[in-house]
Amino acid sequence: MARIFNTIRQRLLKEDRFMRYLIYAIGEIVLVVIGILIALQINDNSAQQKLERTNVRMMERMQDELHINIDRLHYLDTMYSLTMCASDGRPCWAASIRHSPISPKGWMRTA
Repeated sequence: MARIFNTIRQRLLKEDRFMRYLIYAIGEIVLVVIGILIALQINDNSAQQKLERTNVRMMERMQDELHINIDRLHYLDTMYSLTMCASDGRPCWAASIRHSPISPKGWMRTA
């Protein structure tokens, strides 16, 4: 492609058509600028999509962490309620025990 433009440019200069050469040069500059602008637009779109994917992953992680924290708070609330259920201040544990993956040893007592 560059060889074609080079041939046209040399032919125009040889024939002393400076005005035509000037128009040709401006046209070539415009084509290069358009190509650069297209490349920049493609690059910006790619960067934007990458940023959106990163934001989605971060939001999913935050949501997962929020669910884990809520489960932990429910566990702690249950444990606190069970230790303070006796009127005389003694801990009273309920008879039922169920498995919980978030408790320190894998067990959580419920009333």
